[in-house]
Amino acid sequence: MTSTETFPKGSTPTSWRITNKGVLAAPDRFALYSRLASNLRVGREANAADRAIRRAVCIRPAEARIHVNAANLWLTTKLAGNPERALKRSLCLDPGLYVALSRLVIVHKARGDDTSVKRTILRAICLPIEPGEQSRDLTDRAALLAEAGDVVGALKRLRSAVLLPNARADWLANIIDSARQIGGPAMSANLARAVLCLRPTDLIAARELAETSGRDDAAPLEIAAAERQRLASPGDPVIWNGAGVMLERKGMHGTAERCFRRSVLLKPAMSVAVFNLGALVRNSGRFAAALRQFQQACVLQPSEELFAYNHGHALLTVGYGRRGLELYESRWESGEWTSVRRGGRNPSFEQPLLDDLKKIEPRKTLLVWGEQGLGDELWFAGYMPRVLGDQKTTLECDPRLVDLFRRSGLADEVVARQEPAATTTSRATAQLAAGSLPLFAERASTLERPGARPAPTGYLIPDPSRVQAFRKKLSALGEGPVIGLSWRSQKPRQGRSFAAPIVSLSPIFKLPGLRFVNLQYGDVQNELETARREFGAEILSFEDFDPFVDIDALTALCASLDHVISVANVTVSICHGLGKTCDVALKKHQEDWRFQRDSGRSLWLPSCRLHWPRLGDSWSGVYSDIAARLCRTWGIAGHQ
Repeated sequence: MTSTETFPKGSTPTSWRITNKGVLAAPDRFALYSRLASNLRVGREANAADRAIRRAVCIRPAEARIHVNAANLWLTTKLAGNPERALKRSLCLDPGLYVALSRLVIVHKARGDDTSVKRTILRAICLPIEPGEQSRDLTDRAALLAEAGDVVGALKRLRSAVLLPNARADWLANIIDSARQIGGPAMSANLARAVLCLRPTDLIAARELAETSGRDDAAPLEIAAAERQRLASPGDPVIWNGAGVMLERKGMHGTAERCFRRSVLLKPAMSVAVFNLGALVRNSGRFAAALRQFQQACVLQPSEELFAYNHGHALLTVGYGRRGLELYESRWESGEWTSVRRGGRNPSFEQPLLDDLKKIEPRKTLLVWGEQGLGDELWFAGYMPRVLGDQKTTLECDPRLVDLFRRSGLADEVVARQEPAATTTSRATAQLAAGSLPLFAERASTLERPGARPAPTGYLIPDPSRVQAFRKKLSALGEGPVIGLSWRSQKPRQGRSFAAPIVSLSPIFKLPGLRFVNLQYGDVQNELETARREFGAEILSFEDFDPFVDIDALTALCASLDHVISVANVTVSICHGLGKTCDVALKKHQEDWRFQRDSGRSLWLPSCRLHWPRLGDSWSGVYSDIAARLCRTWGIAGHQ
């Protein structure tokens, strides 16, 4: 074999090479074909796995488990095969093979044969439990009983699993999770209490009971369990790290940091504790300390892409371009990002992912697809003219951006993202995620420096007729600067959305001579009424378009205004694309790396002015800073 050989995804090169050589050396060895089939199946090489399994069956047709393996392959792929026949053959060879019966239940259920399902379940749960597999078998049998409608019997099996003296901690989590699926929160809380009686330091049971019991004093149960763990094993770094994770989730950041530091002190090479400490100090705004921890975590475990992604994210936040963008490519495998399309090892399209612009011919089409959120797509698209120049391109994007991107001439062809993808995407010979464009821009730069080049701006062209229509309507507001306002951000990932209370904008509302326009999407009527009632601020809201849906209209409106004030949302990306100055109100920990930390300016958003909260500051303090800047810009007197 040469160095260019490929291996099944999920299997290691060493295991694949040894097994394959063994098959070549001894083509009649059953065990080798069985192992080869397993490697191929893990690596999603279904056809090759099927051939290996069939060869193993020919070598040893009386081996019951190989027939189960064949059935498993056929059940989980679209390959032609008869899993029911394979399973029945397996049971003829070994009538007490529990795994064959459990898979046969799946087959009967898919066929809608309820009578056979119940008969097979009853046969399976009567089998003796294999030594060393009590927890797993009891949990599986509980699930089968629940499938047959015997919830009481299922609960009995789960209780038996919990009471096993040698029950492993990871299986306790599976048992409690099974209880929740079978009988709901009440059953899982019941089992969690039983676990806590036997193992007072079990964090999994304490967490489950805290989350499902509904008691006001339930949350301290988990904290108390963690404290008992630390007292029982004060020298165990794993326990200190686990306690830190739990305490951080409870909002006890100071105590959590001490736990992480103790874990690292006890075991400096424990990469996960080093990383957790870095994430915690990063979230508290201490980026220099976070960078050190992330870098150390990457040294300890270079292959962990979660560590690499967070290290790159932190580097970008403080303005380090090329190295940060290189590590940012780990986002696809980090598990921390949400996007309709994806790159990495399993890209969304069939074309090869481009890793060097020199590898694509000028006359061939490059498919560039938008990723992440709407604001991200708007920002990344600005790099296309700088990076790709005259290269023939097709840009796939959110349907709301198609008209804007076409008018702005960002690609030869702009198509809406849909399922299945537009047929024009198949004509491309290579693909590129839009989030990789900044890295290509940095690689093309002849300057060798740690800091990045300023991001391109002024690349969006609004609809001129809409701009003219908005300006005509805004002229009716009278003399004075017209300011657009946006104060909420809706993120696709749970827990990332945020808002500045409308009352926190009071320093802006108190400035004389300003006129306000609503740019905020969503239901804002109550907030507009609060601004009018408490501060006398009239905020004009255009009811003839939805800012969340009609991005082309929102872009034209932003272009019509004298100035924009917004939190970190899509409005900022629109202003950046227009080259329009925007004051951005930021929270203490801003997840987006484009808002350069603790700086009034950002290389990634050069037309924006950033306003960070000072220590102990609130949103009102941030808007006071913005109000002061407006006074200087517009010559407004009397700001307090």
